[in-house]
Amino acid sequence: MRTEKNSNIIGLVSIIYGIMYLSFILFDYLSMGNTESFRFILIIRLLFMMLSAAVYLDCRSVTNKNIAYLITAYEIFAAIAFLLILNQYETLTFLSFLSLIAINCAIFIMPNRFIYVQTVVVVLNVLFFMFPARHIQNIDNAMLLKVILYDVMIIAFSSIGFCTANSCKRKQYADDLELLRLSVTDPLTGIYNRVKFNEELMKWTEYSRRYKTPLSLVFLDIDNFKRVNDSCGHMVGDMVIKEIVSSISSKIRNTDIFARWGGEEFVILLPGTGIDSAVDMAERMRADIQSSRYGEAGKITCSFGLAMLRDNEDSESFLQRGDSLLYEAKKCGKNRVAFERRILEEA
Repeated sequence: MRTEKNSNIIGLVSIIYGIMYLSFILFDYLSMGNTESFRFILIIRLLFMMLSAAVYLDCRSVTNKNIAYLITAYEIFAAIAFLLILNQYETLTFLSFLSLIAINCAIFIMPNRFIYVQTVVVVLNVLFFMFPARHIQNIDNAMLLKVILYDVMIIAFSSIGFCTANSCKRKQYADDLELLRLSVTDPLTGIYNRVKFNEELMKWTEYSRRYKTPLSLVFLDIDNFKRVNDSCGHMVGDMVIKEIVSSISSKIRNTDIFARWGGEEFVILLPGTGIDSAVDMAERMRADIQSSRYGEAGKITCSFGLAMLRDNEDSESFLQRGDSLLYEAKKCGKNRVAFERRILEEA
């Protein structure tokens, strides 16, 4: 997965590669002088520098799906440019082989999918030993074979290092995701915890005020839950909580925010929902919970308190009104939906 951090690394590395590639033009000039071959090499190096600048500018805007293609195309161009430059020299030294190792390392350093990296490196090295390597001074077939074996070893170790590093990165990324999930969810039910809900509440309160869209809040509490824990035990109580959460989760939208407020109390934020729709939803939840049985706990009921965000109201006042309406439903006999000074009693 592409992250902003990886984009910055890709951009920085591409610029460094471009500058290094261009800097070798001095060596080319000293070796060839102002010849036609030198001018051809100069064009190749300038094109690569321009491509490096383009990658630096564009990698931040490329989607996750296409970033690997962009990097691979960049690496292919680097490999082709390297071979074209070597082809302009009539004779080569062992420094050319060291240059090949440097190109290999550069390709492995650039973040990319392993299969793409491996393909580019293998094709580059095969082409190198088929053509430019034959022009290296004082190299016979035995020495060429030794160089090839040495190159294969370098590629193998680089591949192992690349895979190991990527494996560690994936594990770290998975661990980070798990830590993030644990920090925002309730461990028993898997829904959001109070901290995460408060973040979402502030965000949606601001959104609702800015764009004048309705926003409703539902507080619900399991009636007489202490009796369940005392008579049936906490394991049964946990089972009741999880089944009620599962029932409610099946009745809300993906855009709704459902969280455990504490103990047996829960809260639901309903973006884009007016009070009438919120009351209908809460009443369906109440009726479904009342009609179900929960193992040893038997029949369970819940009380609901509903509020809709008022103009220029802050999130704290919004929460207080919802909590007060829940208390009103409890006070009036439980198993009820209370909203804006009215109570919808059990049918």
